[in-house]
Amino acid sequence: ETSPHLPAPTNVEIYSYNFQSLLRWSPVPVENGSVLYTAQYKTGFYNEWSGMGCAQTPLTQCGFPPEMRRRRWTILLRLRAELGPLTSAWVHTPPFVADTNS
Repeated sequence: ETSPHLPAPTNVEIYSYNFQSLLRWSPVPVENGSVLYTAQYKTGFYNEWSGMGCAQTPLTQCGFPPEMRRRRWTILLRLRAELGPLTSAWVHTPPFVADTNS
């Protein structure tokens, strides 16, 4: 028996301008219900995922919290869709460094 699964968000990208950065993505289409999204981050130094302040949000973008605004940190992001008890696979972004990617 296969369990129903939710598609992962697509077109996940980091938009950065003038050291103001946000994660944005395309909405996941579903027949009924509203999809929520959870984004997390970790740095190259600390191998534990932390919340970005965007847990179970209906929005399709998430601004970086102040503690992530370190110019030389390497930041990894991940995002998933949630619909009731269903969750999608995590979508991971390439490493992001504000100094070089802004």
